[in-house]
Formats: sequence, C-alpha cells, structure tokens
Amino acid sequence: MNVLNRLQSVSKIWRPKSPKVVLLDPEAASSNVPHEEAAGSDGGQQVAKNGVHANGGGSASESLVPYGSATVEPTSAPEPRGKRGGGLLLLSLGGGILLLGGLAIAGFSNWWNHLQVPGSVADEEYHAYDRTVAQYEKWRNEILDRINGAGNGAAPAKKFGMFEAKTHLPPEEAVHACLRRHLPGYVTIVSIEPVGYRTVGSAEELDYLVTVESAVDLYVVPALAAPGPPDNAPELVKQVWPDLLWDATLPPGMEFKAGEKDRYLLAKADQKLSFFWKIEKAQIVDGKWRIQRVAPALLEWNNGFLAVGLDNTLQGGSAIPPLFLCRSKDLEEYSASFDRCLAEVKRSYDDMEADIAQAKKELGLEVAKAPGGIRKGIDMARVKQARSDAFNEGMNKGQDFSDNVLANAEGTTGMGIVPVAEVAAPFLSGLFHSKNAEKEEIARQRARARDEYRERMARHARQAKEAEQKGNQYQAQQESKFVQDYRDLAGKRVAEIRQFVQKTAMAEDEAGRAKDNRALREQ
Repeated sequence: MNVLNRLQSVSKIWRPKSPKVVLLDPEAASSNVPHEEAAGSDGGQQVAKNGVHANGGGSASESLVPYGSATVEPTSAPEPRGKRGGGLLLLSLGGGILLLGGLAIAGFSNWWNHLQVPGSVADEEYHAYDRTVAQYEKWRNEILDRINGAGNGAAPAKKFGMFEAKTHLPPEEAVHACLRRHLPGYVTIVSIEPVGYRTVGSAEELDYLVTVESAVDLYVVPALAAPGPPDNAPELVKQVWPDLLWDATLPPGMEFKAGEKDRYLLAKADQKLSFFWKIEKAQIVDGKWRIQRVAPALLEWNNGFLAVGLDNTLQGGSAIPPLFLCRSKDLEEYSASFDRCLAEVKRSYDDMEADIAQAKKELGLEVAKAPGGIRKGIDMARVKQARSDAFNEGMNKGQDFSDNVLANAEGTTGMGIVPVAEVAAPFLSGLFHSKNAEKEEIARQRARARDEYRERMARHARQAKEAEQKGNQYQAQQESKFVQDYRDLAGKRVAEIRQFVQKTAMAEDEAGRAKDNRALREQ
C-alpha cells in the first residue's frame, strides 16, 4: 500500500459522520418515520434540539425537525475520497516544512554561535625590555602630540557588520583583559568600541575607541635638572648642589617640574576620557584568538615605563625630557620633597658651621692668654736687699783699701790725710757699691720683665697657632665630610636606580623567554 492510500485510510477511520436530517410530516408522521424513531414518539411528533431527539430516541447522527416549521438545509453529499486525502497530504507537507525550517534555524544558530572563535584572556604578548623602551617612546610621543593639540579628538565608533565582528574581531572579554593589564588599578574601563581593522597575513590589526574613567586626577610631569643655587649661597652648598636629592625617586640633581605651567592634566577625576588604542597583532592560534602585540594605552603606567624614564634621567642630554604619569597627591609630595631637601641642606650646613665654631672656641680656651704688655713694676724689696748687700760689700772693700793705704803710709808724716782716709774710705766704697747694685737690680728686673713678656708672647703665639691649625683641620674634616655625605647619598641613589632598571629589564626579558619556552613545549 502506498503512502497516499495509507493516509486516506487513516482519514476515513477518524473522519466524523455527517449529521442526517429527517423531515417529518405532522399529518403522516407514523407512515414515514423509521421504525425505531416512531416507536419512541409521542403523538407522532418529534422536536430536535442540538441534534438530540427530544424524546430521547434515535441516533446522535440524526436530527428530527417538524415538517414545514423551519428552514432545513439539505443533506450535504459526502466528499470524494481523493479530495479528503489531498488535504491531509498538504497538512503533512506543511508540518514537514516547519520541521525542516526549525532544524535549519537550529543549525544556523549553532553555526553562528561557533563562528566567533573564543579568545584567550591570558597575557599572550611579547615581552622584552627593548620593546618596553620602544613602547615608552611611543607613549611619550603620543603624550606630546596630545599636549600640542594633536590627537585630542575621538571619532565615533564604526559599526561593523555581524559577519565582520564575528570573523575579524577577538571577543570583547579578551580585548578587555588585555587593556586592563595596561592601565593602573585606579582607572576603570567604561567601554571598548572597535573602529577599524586591517588584515595583515594571518593576523588582524585592530583600532579601538576606548572610554575610561579615573578615580583621581592624572597629570603628566617632566623630570629636569633642578635650578642652580642662589648667588648668596655658601660655596660649600654650591659645591654639593648637583648631588642633592630633590625627590625620593629621581637621580641626584633632578626634580619633577610640577608647577601649574609645567604639568599637564591628562585625566580629570570621575570624568570620562576617550582615546584611540591599537591592537597591533591578533590572530587565531590553536583555536583561540591571541592578542600578541598592542600599542601603549594613553593612561598606561607600570614599572617598565618608570624604569625607562629613570634610565633616561641618568643618561641626560636628551632633547625630549623624560615624562612621568602621576596622581594629584604625587604633585604635593614633589613640592614638599623639594622644600624638605632645601631645608635639610641648610640645616646640615648650619649645624656644621656651629660645630666648627664650638670646636674652635674650645681649642681657643686651651691657649694661654696673651700678655697685656711688659711688667713695669719694680720689686723694691729686692732692690733694697741688693743695695744693702752691695753697701756691705762696698764697706768691706773700702776697709781693705783703707788698710792698704795705712800700711803704705806708716813712718811718714802728713797733713792728717791718713786718719780721714781710714774713716771715709769704707763708707764711700759702700755707698758707691750700693748705688751700682740698685741700678743693676732695677735693670735686671726690667730685663727679666722683658724676657717674661717675650716668652709669654711666644708661648701664646705658639699655642694660638696650634689651636688654629687644629681648628682648621677640624673644619676641613667637617666640610669634607659634609660634601662626602651628600656625594655618598647621590652615589647610592644612582646605584639603586641602576639596580631597579637592571632588575626590571631582567624580569621583562625572562618573561619573554618563559613565554617562548612554553610555546616550544606546546609544539
């Protein structure tokens, strides 16, 4: 049996019977009514209601209507079998078409959903310190362009077709994760809208319009050499000026130019900021979109950029100053750091000067006082004693002279000279010696006073010179220590910066090598 015959058989079984209408003549009710209906009639009259006999008799497929009491539709003829089978065939065909359409829609939906290749949210980028240096230079040039008025506008996002978005763009979560790695934690991503793409070989180069919001004000400030010392600054301060640490991060002699005319407000707190961002290389590898190289974001800042900026400050001589991204509270710290450094060097110098002065004063106290002049007083007691001793000595010498004179004059006569000489000679001799002794003692005392003066002056000068030499030596030591301390601090800062740059470079290179090794193992 073919399909058409089977469908017709099913239709015949389940098709409902058509109602049968019987016309009753009230005058000849008993003669024309079938036997089964007449047997149950009341006075030969039947009333039909909803196809059910009023008297409860007859079949459900018949309706008895009084003759001439209403309009009666003629009994419809049964439909041909071919027509009934065709309707069922159309119904079956329609159901089949709907079924096939549903399957097609489900298949297309499944194909469409799988058309978007999943993306990796892991860090798939190439890492090396040389690339970080290049990225910093790109970022600095972009900042300079923005400061100079170029690149401030943001074009509206381009509307990509559904097929383009599925086949040429990585999933949004992969792009979001990549950008998140290049922004500080206090910056929130509001939206990422694609604006263009370019196929390069098997990879895609993509441009996005990014809108972010920062929780704090973000500034760009340059790092430059601090201004020279004031003209009235001490020579020692001028000597250590290039070694001063004006900031807790920068090399010696460098400072952040954070004044209103020098800083640039890049992002206002709690206000949306839009900028362009480029994914330089994204491609499908092992069934996943992998973002392998991107341009620096406008608000990007990390240890790598800090290391490159500090390295530039160490090299010096660059036509373009190193630029740094900082928060508003950082600007306050920069100004406070400069003021603290200036106050510190002044306090240190003043303390050194006070210490040197105190040391020289203590050394000066050890020096004997200089004599006020030659002692003018005469010790009369010593003069009197010298005169007395000389008088006695003169008396003795005079007596000896008198005795000699008398011995030579014995046996002779004279005019009485001998008796006078015998008495006067000792006295005159004593008086003469006394006067000479007095003069000699006074002269001796005056000579001694002059010698004492010269000796005291020499001792004072000698001690004063020694104290001065010691004071100068101490001053030289303290001044040398003052200079050396600042030079040691400067050298330590330079060493710390170089160590930080070296560690950062090694970390970047190591991350790149580790990624390469993983790729080789996966192959």
